[in-house]
Amino acid sequence: MSLRELVRQVMPRTILIKCMCVGGLLAATALLPGCSSDTDDLFMKAAARPRGNPTADATPEVDPQNASPQTAQSDSTPSPQVRPQPATTQVAKRSQPEPQTAALVSNVTSSSASIPTGDTAKDLATADPESKTPQSLAEQIGIKPLSERLPAAELSDGESRRRTVENMIKIFEALEKYAADHQSRFPPPTIQNEAGIDIYSWRVELLPYLGYPELYDKFDRSKPWNLGSNKELLQYIPEEYVTGSGTRTNIVGVSGDSSPFFPKTGLDPSVIQDGSANTLLLVEIDDSNAPEWTEPAEFFPTGNTVASLDNFFFRKRGEGFIAMWANGLPTFIGKSTDKRLIEDAFFVGNDNDFTAGQIHQTISFEDANGETAIGNEIMTSQTDEITSIDQALMSADSTIIDRPLVEEKEYARMPVPNVIELRSAQERLKKLFADKIRDAKTSGDKVKLAREFLQLAGEMTSDPAGAFALQQAAIRMAIDAEDTAQLLQGVDQRVAQFEVDALEENLKWFQAFGESTASRSEKTIDGDELIERTVPIVLTAIRDDEYMRAASVCRVANRYTGGARFDEVSRILNRLRGQLGLAKRDYDESKEYLDMYRSDPDNVAAGAAFGRFACFIKGDWKTGLQLIADGPQNDLREVARMDLQGAGTARGQVAIGDAWWELSKRASGAYRQGAQDRAVKWYEKAVDRLPESLDKIHVTNRLQDAHDSTGTSPISLCIQLGDLLGVDISQSLTSIAVEGSRGLSRDDDDD
Repeated sequence: MSLRELVRQVMPRTILIKCMCVGGLLAATALLPGCSSDTDDLFMKAAARPRGNPTADATPEVDPQNASPQTAQSDSTPSPQVRPQPATTQVAKRSQPEPQTAALVSNVTSSSASIPTGDTAKDLATADPESKTPQSLAEQIGIKPLSERLPAAELSDGESRRRTVENMIKIFEALEKYAADHQSRFPPPTIQNEAGIDIYSWRVELLPYLGYPELYDKFDRSKPWNLGSNKELLQYIPEEYVTGSGTRTNIVGVSGDSSPFFPKTGLDPSVIQDGSANTLLLVEIDDSNAPEWTEPAEFFPTGNTVASLDNFFFRKRGEGFIAMWANGLPTFIGKSTDKRLIEDAFFVGNDNDFTAGQIHQTISFEDANGETAIGNEIMTSQTDEITSIDQALMSADSTIIDRPLVEEKEYARMPVPNVIELRSAQERLKKLFADKIRDAKTSGDKVKLAREFLQLAGEMTSDPAGAFALQQAAIRMAIDAEDTAQLLQGVDQRVAQFEVDALEENLKWFQAFGESTASRSEKTIDGDELIERTVPIVLTAIRDDEYMRAASVCRVANRYTGGARFDEVSRILNRLRGQLGLAKRDYDESKEYLDMYRSDPDNVAAGAAFGRFACFIKGDWKTGLQLIADGPQNDLREVARMDLQGAGTARGQVAIGDAWWELSKRASGAYRQGAQDRAVKWYEKAVDRLPESLDKIHVTNRLQDAHDSTGTSPISLCIQLGDLLGVDISQSLTSIAVEGSRGLSRDDDDD
């Protein structure tokens, strides 16, 4: 009997149709062509999608798609919507002695980790009050011993790479949840007991945030990791830490006084001087140095790290090693990379102006044919079905209409005067206003004269050159007076009156103001309006591919974020600056793919690679989604086709949203964010049409999760910053200028 027939016997027809409509989708960070679309598989996946928690007291459900093999079998595993609360840990009372060379730091003598027998595990079990037979330890914590979870065959190198990247992504997401509960700080590398003795690694402290609160509670915090019952827990290593066939893990943190895993207190990644995007957080070390997963031992870089790199890396993968930047982006560091640059990546300082782009390589995963897919950042999975009911009910509201994030309107403006006319106008201005310019010595005097110049310029409709010259003088006086409001008023008046490039005009004078005030204390300058203007400038710069100039704007704006009111603004600007640097790298790669596609339209892989950049980095889904849908066979293509096809029912729209959401779980950085943002669009389209049901709770929970999450792409961070500052992100720089100038004109008329 086939699986479909079996399902039809045990499930009512209405439930079967519902499962076909809203089935779950497992996604990952790189797409493999040739995935089966077996219908039996789809039926089983459809029945597994989580529905959310209707009440706080409801029993949490487990998503078998996202849980590790052992947690999928445990009823005690918390739902993804429920954040576990770990026990408070003791902060270290004394610092670790600093080694002279890079080393795996372990303050406890390591012992061989023997896997306990079944009798030992039974001794640790406690009785289940609802059962006459005692629960085994595995049943209590929801994890089988490693010996019962080993794969039948050894993983290939491609499969091993994929598993390591998946695990790093899950670990990073857990670190973000931990930081959210601990004043934005990552955990310290080692956890100490009351006597100041290192007892176990940060990997243990992260267990509740990985979904293993029961395992976390079994640790005896008075004893080191390799004594007593703590040693017996080694065999219950979570899947996220498994990198081989034993209880040792190759995934360690970069630890030290100048590294992300900061001793004693942990580190807030937003304070990393050269940005979290430019600092390595997790690294995959060689087997010979891999610690037991609970052992307080990490990679500790020092000033002599270059000489020691070969002792810790390059053996497991041969040509390099897998790592993760502190912003959650997986990377591959090649063996041929300059080791001095690798050393720079381990530290949080920016003494050498290091950037991730100098050493970052995209991790390649072999597909089913042994080939590497171009630019795959999202891993393979099955896609869901859209039912015939959805097709029958298709309407204009069944698809998403993609519009540019920043829409330009057409305004009637004057041509820019030529150079000869401008020079003549500037000479006349100097003569006419020589006395006023000379007498404007204080900031107040300069601001007053700048306002007079702008008022005159606004009235000179018959003398464009004179108006342009007056605006130029007013803008420079505003910079001298360090008055951001007057500066932006001058820039906006010029953009509103003349056919200048609004982005170029804003970038030019923004940078000039930053250079002029670089040596001044930010406390003496009111930079509120300049910070608010950063949002439309950066969004427009992303549209025009000016990523590094946008990053420079973020750097300047961040100077004026003093005071507690702007703490979160400063953190977002730092993250945004780092993401813009990564976007520049992706843009350079995408241009090559676009050139390949233009020269050979049959090269659909290159077209899809550019499409991914257009969608996930630029937010240009109108251009990119069709290119992805026309690309080579993989799950991202199938989801893109589902998206373009649309759905006529709310449940069908939820199914498309679920598909994007599941893809986002296995992606990283901007790609994860882009897929999640696309899911949100479909959820928002469906949520009001859903009846009060578990489906609606499911969608509402995910919308809330998306709202509460930290942005990991330039666009999402701009939106987050705009919400925080109350900035309308739909307005273009030209619209801001024209509408603002009209408002000023009305105010002047009233006066």
